[in-house]
Amino acid sequence: MLHVLLKFFYLFFFIACLLINMTQQNYLCYSPSQVNSDQWQRLLKTLRKISDNDQLTNHLKAFTIVAFMGFISWHYCRVKKFLIEKSGLDYLNKALISSLYLCVMNYLAHAYLSFGYPELLVGNMISDFVKGKKKFDYSKGIQNGIMLHRAIDEFTDTHEATKEAKKYFKDDYGLYAGAFIDIVYDHFLSKDKNEFRGDALQQFSLKTYSQLQAFEPVFPERFQRMFYYMKTQDWLFHYQFAQGVKNSFNGLTRRAKYMNDYETAFDIFETNYDALKNCYEDFFPSVKNFTLKKINHV
Repeated sequence: MLHVLLKFFYLFFFIACLLINMTQQNYLCYSPSQVNSDQWQRLLKTLRKISDNDQLTNHLKAFTIVAFMGFISWHYCRVKKFLIEKSGLDYLNKALISSLYLCVMNYLAHAYLSFGYPELLVGNMISDFVKGKKKFDYSKGIQNGIMLHRAIDEFTDTHEATKEAKKYFKDDYGLYAGAFIDIVYDHFLSKDKNEFRGDALQQFSLKTYSQLQAFEPVFPERFQRMFYYMKTQDWLFHYQFAQGVKNSFNGLTRRAKYMNDYETAFDIFETNYDALKNCYEDFFPSVKNFTLKKINHV
């Protein structure tokens, strides 16, 4: 409906400006043969009155430009949305939602898949905050962690279990489904008895914060600000709780451009809990083996 109104207003104002301009240039001195002469003269008289009023003429031109820009902007958004939804190009998807991952990515998995190497851990955790050639500002070990993080992300996105898991969120959240799955995977990892037994998760979280804190002077500014909350609120430990998942979902939707409802996502998570757990169990051993091979080749 919006684009129809924009199109109508644009065409109306454009035609009005065109007629006024033609009147000013004396292009409308004679009536077409098929139009009643008296009617034509009345129209011409009205147009001349408008054209003689500079303020009104300028307003019409301004309205025409505004309507035209609105019409073009609407079509641009539609085309952009179509390209992103239909192209299937990962780089477009990531460009659209990269800002969300600054606060909701699967930090527990990336920390765990650093396997205790301090510099690898730092690079793995700050990777989304380091763009382009900025990675060369860091030591070789941190650079390796940055590249490892990106390799893990690519492996995760293309894994069949992840594609299956995304389907549960796809209808309601489209491109953002992957962001929800990252949180879901961290939840199941935190409860995975093959990886964390007893108080192992708590000890792992404390050790991770301690290792990261030693590198705080080299953190990107945004990660430095976020790390304070990660540590004081103990994000890594709280992924295991339903409230921790809900809080992460809420944080994601608050930062998203086109959504504000996290309750639906949490309902999907609870309703399909067992199916999502199966996806995690199919996925995690694969990404663990993949990461170990990557580290061994560094």
